[in-house]
Amino acid sequence: MIQHAGIRHDRLMLACDKIDEAAMLGEGWSSALEALALAAGSRGVMIMHNRDRKLVSYVSDPNIREPVDLYLAGKAPPNVRQSKIRHDFDPGFRLDFDDFDPNFISRDPYYQDFLRPIGMHWHANARLMMNGTSEIAISFKRELRHGHYDSADQTMLDRILPRLRASAYLAECVLDAETRGMVRALHQRGRAVLEFDARGRVRRQHGRFDGAYGPIIVHRDQALTVDPRAQNAMAKAIDKAIKPPQRDARVLLSDHAGQRYLFQIVPVQGRARDVFFATSAVGVVIGKPKAGSLRFDMDIARELFSFTVREAQIVALLCEGYSTTAIASRLNVVPDTVRFHLKTIFDKNGGRRRAEVVALIAQLVE
Repeated sequence: MIQHAGIRHDRLMLACDKIDEAAMLGEGWSSALEALALAAGSRGVMIMHNRDRKLVSYVSDPNIREPVDLYLAGKAPPNVRQSKIRHDFDPGFRLDFDDFDPNFISRDPYYQDFLRPIGMHWHANARLMMNGTSEIAISFKRELRHGHYDSADQTMLDRILPRLRASAYLAECVLDAETRGMVRALHQRGRAVLEFDARGRVRRQHGRFDGAYGPIIVHRDQALTVDPRAQNAMAKAIDKAIKPPQRDARVLLSDHAGQRYLFQIVPVQGRARDVFFATSAVGVVIGKPKAGSLRFDMDIARELFSFTVREAQIVALLCEGYSTTAIASRLNVVPDTVRFHLKTIFDKNGGRRRAEVVALIAQLVE
């Protein structure tokens, strides 16, 4: 027996207040969406970032996170809604029967083989924002036992759509403002800065690299390394910065002349940034060192060159000007042990003399 889940305007407005708060604070999306889903008589609600009609990322309330994750993992039939729904034909919410007839729904694998077994079935979708081929949309998911959304439900949801769109715009502005602050701080260092979205694509470029001999070329939203051998390492570094838990990443690059650079990528942390048209991480090229004493970061060296702890200690002492004998004394080992480690160090960074190692490390510090 179908139990109708009525929608009350006052509850929707209170839930929209929580959405506004999440947008302004940049946090609390999960609980805000859960409140909105409850007020809308649905099992759950999600905000989606689609690009070229494909789901890129999303935020949702906890009640539908598991089935959405299953869908993203490819464990569900194709969702024809992604390619069939035409929001441009209607400024409001679209319901299932606005785009599909009952006969289609009764035989569609996505509805019958994926949604029905988990007790979900019905949708109410609307576009919140559009930027080129990228779209921010919202989707309410109603349980099968509550029946499909009807025209009265649609009218109620349409009444809050302007507020939801304003919240999405506000959230984007807040997140962009924070990103601009980070970009400005990096750009003041005289470096070119790249902004990456949640898919690792270059969203914006600020400044230019070192002429025709820089280590990176931006082509069709992709950051391409001049040295193709470094492209895989670049991709891994970008993934590390944009994917949870989002951590700083670095990759060693070369230009056409063989000059070595460090490309450092800093995440713009959390807060559902990947859903909106905001930046997930920013990258900056570090080139020639500044005047002054050389500072050595053993963690950076170990990450870039796969140095062992002992090898990193030796490089640090090399940078301080210690001789082989002095290094051996500091580390309480014999000089031949230091020489053995030096050979491995040279192999790992492509140098052949200790001066080359020091010069390379000098290029990778600020």
